[in-house]
Amino acid sequence: MSVPVGTLVDIEATAPLDPATIDDTTLQLVQTATSTPVPVRSFVISGSRRSVSIVPDEALAFDTEYTLQASGAREIYGQLVQVPRTTLRTRDDAPPSTT
Repeated sequence: MSVPVGTLVDIEATAPLDPATIDDTTLQLVQTATSTPVPVRSFVISGSRRSVSIVPDEALAFDTEYTLQASGAREIYGQLVQVPRTTLRTRDDAPPSTT
């Protein structure tokens, strides 16, 4: 999946999420090659609490693969939110070299 560098990462759940379990230790977007976590500005939980958007602190790097890691996020009934291994690659939108 190729996405713009300014993309948000959305996660949907079948039951309302427990906001107390949504943070940068339970949901991470990491650079696949280095396992370096992407700094997160915020997590935006929908009004229904069935989805959350990860908002990176700054634009992602061009032409780079990222992996979503989820561990410890729970729904309001206490069950762990199951997130399949998900990878994405940012587009190579860098302007051409003028040299």
